[in-house]
Amino acid sequence: MAKGTYGAWLSRPSIKGVALQGHFWAKRNPISANWTAGVPTLPWLVWVDGSQLQGFCCAGKWKGRGAYRYSVESTIYLRRESIGRGIGTQLYRALLDDLHQKALHVVIAGIALPNQASVAFHEKLGFHKVARFEQVGWKFNQWIDVGYWQLILDQAMEQMPARERV
Repeated sequence: MAKGTYGAWLSRPSIKGVALQGHFWAKRNPISANWTAGVPTLPWLVWVDGSQLQGFCCAGKWKGRGAYRYSVESTIYLRRESIGRGIGTQLYRALLDDLHQKALHVVIAGIALPNQASVAFHEKLGFHKVARFEQVGWKFNQWIDVGYWQLILDQAMEQMPARERV
């Protein structure tokens, strides 16, 4: 994906959701089929204002082996103009609540580095850094490091006030 196509990629017709004005709704997405194969139905949450997709948050399996079936990897993407409006926090909290209800144990977030905004966002939600892999990704014509942050759901849900859960 070339630099500058983020908005076009995010609004591709293949990314669909059912939504009310300014709210989100969970819906399975055809592009998630390979990522979520072999695990309980995992959510794809989208946020739509009017007819404009503002962002999405989802979870997929962490590893293919059975020993890892209680761990998932999360992803969130927001349009640039949606950052700082609380949309990402609401989407992610809804995702975490759904994953906890499915009795999943750990959520892992991979962050292309450097990305201080994403690091701060995940740490605000209770994630903590557990690893950094050097030059494992290729993006914008350069090798990138990827950091991994994790959240143990039972501990996080105990600490999150009930009013903040969806």
